[in-house]
Amino acid sequence: MTDTPRPEPVPAGPPPASPPPATTPPASPPPAGGSRPPGIPERRYAGPPRSPSPVAGPSRWERLVASWRIALRLGRRDVVRHKGRSALIVIMVALPVALLVAGNLLYSTQDLTAVEKLDYSLGRAQARITPTGSKVTPTPYFDMGFFGGEATAKAIPGWGTDAASQREALARLTGGTVVEIGQSGLEVRIGKKMTGISVLGIDAAAHPQILPGIARLDSGRWATTDTEVVVTRAGVYKGLPESGTFSANTYGTNGERVAKTFTVVGVGEGYLADYGVIAADVIGLPPAAGSNGTDRPNGSFLVDRATAVSWAEVVNWADYGIQTISRSVVLDPPDPSTLNLPDGLVQSYQQQGFAQMLVATLSAIALLLETTLLVGPAFAVSAARSRRTLALAASNGATGAQLRRTVLGQAVVLGALSALVGGALGFAAALGILAWLRVYRPDTMVGPLDIPGGPIALVVGCAVLASLIAALIPARGLARLDIVAVMRGQSVSPPARFRMPVAGLILAGAGAVGVFWSTAQTPRWNDQLMLVVVPVVAMLSAVLLVVGTLLLVPMVLVGVARLGRSAPVAVRMALRDAARQRGRATSTVAAILAGMSVLAAVLVTMQSVAVFAGRQYVPQRPEGQGLVVPYIDPSAGPSAERSETRVAPAITSVVQRVDPGLTTATVRIVETMGDGADVKQEAAPQGPFLVALRQGCTPLDALTATPFGPDMTQVKPCASLMGSSFIGGFGRSTMVVGTPEVLTTRYGLDAAAAAVLAAGGLVVSDGKGHEPKCTALTDPGEPTGGYQCSGNFVGQVDVVDGMVTLATGTASLDGPKLIGEPTIRKVPALAVNDKLLNANVGSEQTFPMNNGVGALLTPATAASLGAATRVVVVEVTDPRGPISTEVEDKLRQAIDEEQLGHAYVERGFQAYPWILVAALIGTVGLIILVATLVSTALSTAETQAFMGTFAAVGATRRTRRNLAAAQAASLGVVGALLGTVVGLVPGIALSRVATGYAYGGAMATFDAEGPERLDPTIVIPWLQLAIPVLGIPAVAAALAWISIRRAPHVTRRMT
Repeated sequence: MTDTPRPEPVPAGPPPASPPPATTPPASPPPAGGSRPPGIPERRYAGPPRSPSPVAGPSRWERLVASWRIALRLGRRDVVRHKGRSALIVIMVALPVALLVAGNLLYSTQDLTAVEKLDYSLGRAQARITPTGSKVTPTPYFDMGFFGGEATAKAIPGWGTDAASQREALARLTGGTVVEIGQSGLEVRIGKKMTGISVLGIDAAAHPQILPGIARLDSGRWATTDTEVVVTRAGVYKGLPESGTFSANTYGTNGERVAKTFTVVGVGEGYLADYGVIAADVIGLPPAAGSNGTDRPNGSFLVDRATAVSWAEVVNWADYGIQTISRSVVLDPPDPSTLNLPDGLVQSYQQQGFAQMLVATLSAIALLLETTLLVGPAFAVSAARSRRTLALAASNGATGAQLRRTVLGQAVVLGALSALVGGALGFAAALGILAWLRVYRPDTMVGPLDIPGGPIALVVGCAVLASLIAALIPARGLARLDIVAVMRGQSVSPPARFRMPVAGLILAGAGAVGVFWSTAQTPRWNDQLMLVVVPVVAMLSAVLLVVGTLLLVPMVLVGVARLGRSAPVAVRMALRDAARQRGRATSTVAAILAGMSVLAAVLVTMQSVAVFAGRQYVPQRPEGQGLVVPYIDPSAGPSAERSETRVAPAITSVVQRVDPGLTTATVRIVETMGDGADVKQEAAPQGPFLVALRQGCTPLDALTATPFGPDMTQVKPCASLMGSSFIGGFGRSTMVVGTPEVLTTRYGLDAAAAAVLAAGGLVVSDGKGHEPKCTALTDPGEPTGGYQCSGNFVGQVDVVDGMVTLATGTASLDGPKLIGEPTIRKVPALAVNDKLLNANVGSEQTFPMNNGVGALLTPATAASLGAATRVVVVEVTDPRGPISTEVEDKLRQAIDEEQLGHAYVERGFQAYPWILVAALIGTVGLIILVATLVSTALSTAETQAFMGTFAAVGATRRTRRNLAAAQAASLGVVGALLGTVVGLVPGIALSRVATGYAYGGAMATFDAEGPERLDPTIVIPWLQLAIPVLGIPAVAAALAWISIRRAPHVTRRMT
């Protein structure tokens, strides 16, 4: 069929002008591939089918990258568009990141590595050597210490007794210039207080080439005589003068305090490097300034030569008893597998940075969990506000994965931004703190800036991951997006699935059972399997408990909304909104639950332990009375500054000066060493001893007794009373000396015990019936790794026919063995309850390896036995009543200023500091406030369009305020209550473990199996828990109520 052209009508009027001559149109090029088939108009013809393009479409990876590129672009635009919400998320993520980054940076800068310590220890020298006199085991890790000392070292050729001959001998041995370096201490009175001053001893003026790193002169000159010093900035900070002179005290070999005047000739910096590095206060000549000519405390030598000190030389010098720190060895240590190093040394060195990485990992995990929960509501609201846009995209063919990437793109942008902001703030804060420390706290050692890449990367990565996980939950919910409902403005959370609360109940129940099971186990120390299994089960059970409870949160919200049907309008609407928008509410409740569960567990455990400790507590003195533990050097001579004959009267003088109404009394124990003069330094030290003999034991048995044999088998129990710290021992008890009146009052003795004391007898402990039992910690056939002992080690005394057998004499540490025949005596004795003597043993347990009070005796009885005594405590009593806090402060300050001892006034049992509880509640309260206010603010912003409808039907601003307050309070209370329930489980379990045994004090009763089991003390601190459960949500509600101010914009709603 063809189209017939219709004739055009001819208009009336003059004839038209002649048309222009016809022109032939240019021929169009033929279509590609051939001519146009007949019957098809030219304008509709597109040519014949073309062959497929040889270029393939984008690959799956390219499509994924393009999709993420678009999602990130949209996320960046959304962040810029909603600045308030974005800033809130950035703050919540960036602040903990900043704290962790700053903490890791400060720790790494102050925790010097072996390489960083080299300059502080060696300066520009090649090595630092320290003669010890005993053969040492060389190690390439000088900051891990040195080993050996059991064998006698080879004599250093040319070694003499004076410093010059020693330097020459070491110079010949090492082949270099030897420079002496040492350290010691001085006492300087600054103001009213005696202050300890650290001293670096080195001849800096003669050897300036090796000083960089060890010392630096800022002004003046170096010391050239033993009365000149350079004061460092650390010393100036402590109060030393920058010029002029000052007087200081040091001690001679006999313990006498020696006063010396020093002239300040310069100001600089110096460092003391041993296992750590500290700032020196004063720099002087060696021996370290203030030491006498024969005392060379901590004396070492720097080896200055052109060639490095090799590992072979380090090994060779170790045979001469020389500990060596070689720069070359530290920078390039030998292969540990080729060395005969002590067991575990290599692993210990390799794990030096493990502690920081472990702390950083745990902190990053905590950051991940809490940040995820805190910012979850923000991303939930962001996804809710974007529902209409996403529904439009879905109606046009967008897949669920593309919708999820849209929400996750915002999380990636915000997470990266938060991590960068937090990292930058933390880095800047750390630099500021370090700069402040260098200027205002020169006594604090600050090393070179050290940026720990691993821990910081872990923290930053967890921050980004936290944002992603927080956005993942609302993003996954988009897969079930109801497009029609969203377009109609009726989108709510889908119905809760029945299987989630069932799974939550199962997991929470299993977790609770696991927590109680793990805390009820008491594995033996040689049961390696259980030692690993029990902590793992405890941690996994706690995780299951929390996860199970989180799965119950949606159903709890629905249940609470149903229970609130009869509640006031605002509360009912808030509960229904939480149930309808469970995605946002669940994140908020989860954040509160996590923090509150930790708080509840800690508070229950702390309160239970505090009550348990209060029941066990026995005061050291009557209420309001005090004591002073003196700083006495037992080895000092009678005329020495730190001798008993000078310190005890000085304490009495200070007490009288503070308050003339106070009285003092000394508490003494038997100490056959006396003032140390009786110890003879022979080939092996020799000294007097006094021991009590148990049945069937000799004096040598009493001296050498142990509760176990070489193969951990039970041996004859011979450990008893020991009246000398010269030969201490495991399971030996103290003999306390005092007048019958003082001892009767102090220990609450009856008339019979007082009569025995007055008659020259002993009052002894009756605890001998509970013998200690020890077992090996390793399996049979393996090397012994230690022992585990149970039973009573206090007061092992035998009373036979009313008498105790005592032995006195002289013993040598070579063995030990007896020197000559001991003297055996029998003394009348009365056994009393062990708890009577050991309910308060803290003040008497002052010499090594003693195990409580085993006997009481008078000074006359001690003298008849030829046993010297020693002051361990000076009791301070106010006959007028309790010592006031004002007098207590003055007494403590006066004793500290004179450095005579430690003053203490009995104030009864003191539980944990209230500031600790306040800090814990404040931290969790802040989490509750932030979570609830963020959720309420975002919910209010989301429902802003509905506020106009409320206003149109008569809702006032007060109604809207009540609604916001109800939303904040309801979420806070629900989350805090759930967290409390969850936290009570581990809190009660831990309390059962911590308070189920009597470990000491008034309740201490031992048997052959160990400490006595007690009924656990479990206390729930309801008042403390009520603050975060009720008080903090009330504060959040008040803030939310106040925040609603402006009236809504009333518009006509289309939905």
